[in-house]
Amino acid sequence: MYDYLYREIFSNRWLVWFLVVSACVAVGLLWYIRHSFIEMENLFPANNLVSIHRENSIRVRVPGAHQILKSPFTALGEARGVWFFEGDFPVKVLDEEGNLIKMAIAKAQGDWMTEDFVPFLVRIDFNVEKTTYGTLVFQKDNPSGLPQNDFEFAVPIVLSAE
Repeated sequence: MYDYLYREIFSNRWLVWFLVVSACVAVGLLWYIRHSFIEMENLFPANNLVSIHRENSIRVRVPGAHQILKSPFTALGEARGVWFFEGDFPVKVLDEEGNLIKMAIAKAQGDWMTEDFVPFLVRIDFNVEKTTYGTLVFQKDNPSGLPQNDFEFAVPIVLSAE
């Protein structure tokens, strides 16, 4: 039986050519797909679960950088007590041109009258017409209005229209 199949397959040059070319195309596609995913992982690293402000005063756990967000979403992390005033601080969602889409208030989930890290939580609803890049901006509350007390931390995000 195997002799018959061997003779039938290899006696038809077009079939052999088709099988060899198909195998080469399949290997090439698999190589391309694998390397595309490697490049995407470099652009959007999966281990970027914590974004930390350069002065180590705020840590954003969710969302991660470049994460695709659907409305509503919850942002959480921890900030030093000095970021809060009366237990909260403002959070803004900006589109890719820097226009304000939504503003919300992050609430402390513990005693905020400390210099240690305090967990925070904010739920944000937004509405966009099409999926777009944006920025989630965490602003240190500054009741004094003094510019030296202004701090903000921005996380690049993708806003989904779905």
